[in-house]
Amino acid sequence: RNNLVPLLGFLGAGVYEEALFRMVLVPFLFGTLRLLQTPQVLASALAVTGSALLFSTYFGGSGTTRAADAGRCAGASHAL
Repeated sequence: RNNLVPLLGFLGAGVYEEALFRMVLVPFLFGTLRLLQTPQVLASALAVTGSALLFSTYFGGSGTTRAADAGRCAGASHAL
């Protein structure tokens, strides 16, 4: 039973991360950067990296690089 609680937390964080940081934040950042006339490739890279860093800061407390790396990899797969 005690092992189930952390597992549910991890699953919930994953769903929350996908919903908020990928489906909302990346398009918002991308759109904002494009309105500022940032080139499309650079806007994509900044939106993915920015959302990964925000995710890392939010869930990692002090902004762990491991979570940011994972977020960038996941974001890059969505951008492709």
